[in-house]
Amino acid sequence: MLPRAALHCCFWTSAGRGNVSTDASPTPAESVINWDLLTKLGGLEHKDLNVHSGCDEFSAAFTFTCGQGHDHSSYGEVIAEARAVQHLCDMAGVPSGTGYSAHIDARVFQLVMIANDFRLRATRIAAIHARESGPAGMVGDYCTECAHRWPCPTNRLAEGIPLEDDV
Repeated sequence: MLPRAALHCCFWTSAGRGNVSTDASPTPAESVINWDLLTKLGGLEHKDLNVHSGCDEFSAAFTFTCGQGHDHSSYGEVIAEARAVQHLCDMAGVPSGTGYSAHIDARVFQLVMIANDFRLRATRIAAIHARESGPAGMVGDYCTECAHRWPCPTNRLAEGIPLEDDV
């Protein structure tokens, strides 16, 4: 896998396809990415990919130069990322299935659906565990569902607000 700075080449950058970015400062979302783990997973073989670690030397023989003159030595980085994605899906508990359902796009789709389902359930739970309200916009100090002091632990969990003990 290429180092992080090499990812800002000519095709895929943080600004989108075809834009060259020289800014290597991480965004808040990128600062939580475990690049060491991704590199390690990218080097491990996966049962659902027919590309084995010995094939990387073979792929180095194929070179590609883009229209801007950058030399992209091989497709080894793509293979490493494919391995990493498959292993991440395994870690997340996404079943690999057989045939086309074992492909990366099908597994990532399942992962996205699981995440969306979780968000929808968390939103419904947060709406059920609401603060007491009264006439003329007055509010109470308790949850309408569980009668705990507002905000109740269930609402905090559903909203992603850490409890005092977690801070």
